[in-house]
Amino acid sequence: MRTRSTPEPSRGTKLREHLDRVADALPDTFAFVVDDIADGGDTVGVRWHVENDGEPLPFTRGASIYKADGNGLLCSGFDVPEPAPLKPGGSGLALLSLASKIIDEPVRAAPLLCALIYCWQLFLAEGQLLPGPSALALDGATWVEVRDLSLNFWFVGPSVFGGAFPVVHPGLELCGNQPVSLEAIFNLVLAWSALFAGFAADGRRGRPQGSMLPTLAGMQFLTNAFFLPYLATRPSEEDGAVVALDELSPVERATESRALPILLGGVGAVAVYWFFAARPEFGGLDERLGSLQQLLAGDRLGSSFLVDLGLYAAFQSWLIPDDLKRRGVELDSDRARPLRRIGYVPFVGLIAYLLLRPRYPATRE
Repeated sequence: MRTRSTPEPSRGTKLREHLDRVADALPDTFAFVVDDIADGGDTVGVRWHVENDGEPLPFTRGASIYKADGNGLLCSGFDVPEPAPLKPGGSGLALLSLASKIIDEPVRAAPLLCALIYCWQLFLAEGQLLPGPSALALDGATWVEVRDLSLNFWFVGPSVFGGAFPVVHPGLELCGNQPVSLEAIFNLVLAWSALFAGFAADGRRGRPQGSMLPTLAGMQFLTNAFFLPYLATRPSEEDGAVVALDELSPVERATESRALPILLGGVGAVAVYWFFAARPEFGGLDERLGSLQQLLAGDRLGSSFLVDLGLYAAFQSWLIPDDLKRRGVELDSDRARPLRRIGYVPFVGLIAYLLLRPRYPATRE
């Protein structure tokens, strides 16, 4: 089977060597199966198909014809694959790989479905589940809101420099008295997004999906538009896949520091304080809750932050079992059970897990 992901017949190789190269080019969950071989001397015909866990995949059958020289070495060849609505290379092969993962672990469909709904509602839908215009049709005032929120990242600007930094007015005239709650929610979302850096070793060197760092960087801007697809597509760790600290990159080793959850937990605590007590000129709790309710009824940006918090709470524990495997902890052991349970507590439980989990061994024994 020759696609952009599978090799062409190489001159001077034997048929078996070429078929092995084809099999090696497919994802690990697939099997390249040879059904028949017709030997015509210097011309050989091969009928084949592709399976996943012993089940043939649709649109992956075909036949190949090869010509060989007097020594049985290939000279040329061509393939006749079964017609398919998706080409077997590129995006088509990626979709087949994703389909095989969902077949193996149907629970992966949950974050994938949530990701599709999230991206549709945030970027394309108008006034359906989320209020206001889509993210692709935001007005200038909303982009000013985004800029001002970004300048108030982790409350550093307004806390240190006070009035030199902008006071956020989400919705402008609609909710001119409600900067505080949106600043708090925004910074809590950023802190929660950054906490997942504690799982950066999930994308260490040699893993099929590559580094996790682009996903972590994207989460600081588009949160679940990056996080949920990553959960659906990442490969699971093999049982017994213990990792040593010296196998990690310098960045991945840095994210193992206990300082990370302490710092981000502090940002979360400041966010809670900010919601209830910061900027007293904007009123007490009743005024803040009332204007927040008004904001969320008409502001796409503010309501999307609350959706982000809900999705993080629902899926934050998904990376914990594989993280324990990398550290040599049996998932059904007395040591693992409390660590897995605290991972279900939104935000605070994730901080506690990152503080309490065992460290990697320094080197592989």
